[in-house]
Amino acid sequence: MFGIRMMLLSLLALPLLGDSLKLESRYSFKQSTLYSHDFFPSVPTFPVLEISRDLSLYKVRSSEIVKEFEKHGIKVEAKTPIIEFVKSSSGNFSELEERVGELFVKEHSKNQILVRGVQVSPTTSVELGGWRLLEIDFDSKLLKRSTGTFSAYFSDAVGNKRKSFFRYEIDATLEAIFTKETLKGGDVLDSGSVEIKRIPFERITSEWMRKDQVGKVSVKSYTSPETLLTQDRIIPKIVVRRGDVIRVRIQEGAVSLEFSATAQQEGAVGSKIRVRNEKNKKSYDVKIIDPMTAIIE
Repeated sequence: MFGIRMMLLSLLALPLLGDSLKLESRYSFKQSTLYSHDFFPSVPTFPVLEISRDLSLYKVRSSEIVKEFEKHGIKVEAKTPIIEFVKSSSGNFSELEERVGELFVKEHSKNQILVRGVQVSPTTSVELGGWRLLEIDFDSKLLKRSTGTFSAYFSDAVGNKRKSFFRYEIDATLEAIFTKETLKGGDVLDSGSVEIKRIPFERITSEWMRKDQVGKVSVKSYTSPETLLTQDRIIPKIVVRRGDVIRVRIQEGAVSLEFSATAQQEGAVGSKIRVRNEKNKKSYDVKIIDPMTAIIE
């Protein structure tokens, strides 16, 4: 009876059939031996990995960790092909996390970034007790990545300086604009054709279209529904289309002349297009200054 009870308790500790535990991409360690409960507190305890006491940073294929759990009948999945293990260090990294978070907020405020958390950890074992943070060296390219490595400079009470390297991971979301319907080149991106969604920062690629651009820009070419709109997909709003009749103004000193002309191209405010005067059959290159007017410069 006692043996059956123990077996039932062991089964309860295991994940349910079909469920899967997920390994993180990075763990910290203090002891050289890592056990199953260091990864997942709810599973039975058994040794998983041995790390040399001399190492501060250790990397291993996630498939090797998965196999160790499979030996005990536990289904485990990995988020990344490589898992990093960093020896725990004394020190408070909250100031570094705050500095990194501020950089991301400044860079992506136009997309209404919401930073839910920043985690900073040293790439090697460091002792920062008594050391004061001077500055961080954070490459601007990192502001488009959810994780990366940067350096920071510290000083002690007598003026000694040191440089240490850290890894950051940021959990954040941004406002992004998606198409709601199929659009052809030149269609205006207004409230009826797009919608705003908040999505994970990890999806950032190139600079996204901003909320303040809605109604002021057009899509560059054919675009399918549910497309994430980036700056390279949009152009200034088309205000004159081929065949539109507009006013063309010629300024000669204090004298201003106007005539009507037919647009032979489409264009936005500030762009140059070709127009044709139907009366004298001549064509001109003009600059659009508003939806109904262009000038000959």
